[in-house]
Amino acid sequence: MIFVVIFLVLVVLPAIFLIATYNGLQRKKIRVDSAWSQVATFLQQRGDLIPNLVETVKGYLGHEKDTLVEVTKWRNQSVGNGSREDVLNADAQLSRSLIQLTHVVEQYPDLKAHAQFNQLQGQLQQIESDIQGARSNYNHSVTAFNTSIAIFPNNLMAGYFRMEEKSFFKENESVKEAPKVKF
Repeated sequence: MIFVVIFLVLVVLPAIFLIATYNGLQRKKIRVDSAWSQVATFLQQRGDLIPNLVETVKGYLGHEKDTLVEVTKWRNQSVGNGSREDVLNADAQLSRSLIQLTHVVEQYPDLKAHAQFNQLQGQLQQIESDIQGARSNYNHSVTAFNTSIAIFPNNLMAGYFRMEEKSFFKENESVKEAPKVKF
């Protein structure tokens, strides 16, 4: 009987603890990946919408070609298959160029009254709202995961299985600046 107790204390309980800790860390890692996938899905939806918006605007803004080129450039990079950091940077630049496009569009009342443009702009605003929610969910998941791998004894398990901190979705500082619109 004493051998069974010793066996349980020395082998079974630590094994259960290790398995439970590992599985908990994996669940949180999967939540981070799932949240990132949600962000990427909304970024892709926005990326798919932007060419339609650009084409609609292009007819009205022939001489604003630089703005349209900038939007298209960052749209293509934000839906690319780069690392999370590359996508995050491209997304921040795309947000900045979309703000600049919005400022340019405000100078054209005929375009603002165009039904297709208004529909596309409404869809873009909804997607932007969805992206904000997905970013928040992603950052919440990252916080939970990073906290889990930083605390004892999880940090030992995380180090052994080479689990590294995930990066947060941060707002690019350049997006906070008002874009300069030139005519």
